[in-house]
Amino acid sequence: AYVVNNRNDKVPSSLITLQGGHRYNNFDTDVSLMYSYSLQSPEEAKATVMQFAGRMFGGDFSWTFNNELDDSSYDVNPALKAALTSYSTTLVAVQGETANSEPGDGEPGSGEPGEVVEGDMLHNFTLSGLNSTFYNFTGNLSDSKGTVTYNSLTMNICLKIESSTSIKFTLERPATVTLVFNDGFSGKIKFNGTDYNISGGVLQVTLEAGSHEILKNSTANLYYISAVYDSPVGMDKTDDSESVYVYPNPVSESLHLSSYDGVEKVEIYSISGVLIKSVKANSAGIDLSNLNTGSYLVLIHKQGEIVKQIVIKK
Repeated sequence: AYVVNNRNDKVPSSLITLQGGHRYNNFDTDVSLMYSYSLQSPEEAKATVMQFAGRMFGGDFSWTFNNELDDSSYDVNPALKAALTSYSTTLVAVQGETANSEPGDGEPGSGEPGEVVEGDMLHNFTLSGLNSTFYNFTGNLSDSKGTVTYNSLTMNICLKIESSTSIKFTLERPATVTLVFNDGFSGKIKFNGTDYNISGGVLQVTLEAGSHEILKNSTANLYYISAVYDSPVGMDKTDDSESVYVYPNPVSESLHLSSYDGVEKVEIYSISGVLIKSVKANSAGIDLSNLNTGSYLVLIHKQGEIVKQIVIKK
């Protein structure tokens, strides 16, 4: 090792390595080559490397969890999912590898909008805030308006329905839209300029395909909104006419299938992913009369195919 007395001292060109006969080029003293930096002690350098080597705690991705809700919930966190899905690395290259600007699997592609899945049509402000790929929210959130429990979900963050509040969305086909307010709340809210009465803290409205906007009539606190298409939704079939579906939707008593051919069983899940009922399909229907009001996921097992549909229990 060659030890210099000062930071800007250079290693003489007369010194060469024992193996190879190489000379040191003193690049670290050339201001035209070096970037600006601050010297750190070995201990400080170790701490810096550990901090910025990973995604969290100072790395390139940061997320704050709500421990009160996240620790007890098995649900997918929609806001975190959206952040991870839309994340694009700023990494330029890795030494020894060839940089490739083409996205691979799981990375953003052309920037074209993706298909909105039905899970994105169910919005919990406590979990997702104002982030949504389906709804366009304008307004303010509050965490001081109380706690609401609906469909096994406990929520304490709401969208304040004020004069400046707006909720816009577009339906591809007719759907039932559900709004959940404070328990027992009664008032009115506007859908496309028409007033609808809210009773018992919950409002369900059937809307046609097209663009819609929700605006204030009464001052209120909105904790949850969902839109559920009334027509069949299949997972593996591209042609809905060939896939089995459930009706009526919304349902109050018995749920029926459009066809029972090849159906092995039907499972009913809560939105939080808890299996509530598993039955063998028969023409008598599936009794849902004992279920609480809310949205449920129905899985129909049919000859190796699984067809899903979200239904609303009235």
